[in-house]
Amino acid sequence: MQDEIKARLIVALVKFVVIMGLLAGAGYYIYHAIRTPPKPTTKEVIEVIRSEELSFLVTDRLVTKAVVESKENNLFLGAREGYLLATVRVYFGIDLKSLPEDAVQVTDGIIYVVVPEPRELDFSVDLDSARFLSKRSGLVVLRDFLQDLNFQQELERQLHHAAQEMLRNEKLLPGREEIVKRLNGWAPALSSRCNMKVIFR
Repeated sequence: MQDEIKARLIVALVKFVVIMGLLAGAGYYIYHAIRTPPKPTTKEVIEVIRSEELSFLVTDRLVTKAVVESKENNLFLGAREGYLLATVRVYFGIDLKSLPEDAVQVTDGIIYVVVPEPRELDFSVDLDSARFLSKRSGLVVLRDFLQDLNFQQELERQLHHAAQEMLRNEKLLPGREEIVKRLNGWAPALSSRCNMKVIFR
């Protein structure tokens, strides 16, 4: 029982130290991001977001333009073409709640932390930036009206998938190895706070 309590305390301590260390280093990385010429589609930041009982380690915040196109041509009704361009924001990183208790091990005075696979933490669309263009025949407009179809909303629902595909194709989302490398870059600051060496793997 005492070993179990000690293990829980170590897990809680490591999570707390990780968060506090990242917050302490955030100022440097934000300053560095400001001094460095910005990239056109991505901006790397360090943020901790809390929503109710969720705790996220955001390693990347990406702001980019997503484009959705749709083309239909019905022999009887005519053409139905649409184009939607909008700014989207993607938060990517690690859900700290997904860290199991055995992800943190203490061996010979060294804290080993197994980092889980990163994932998309949040996705949002700036609807004020949306630009929608469409070309529809008169019969298609009538059909959409009678069936209560909203062409723009149809394309908006496809933005998430379009953004994910674009980010994957452009390789803008870091993998687990890249995030482990970043965390180990900050590990010395964490080690000095808890007086134990911290290694992420």
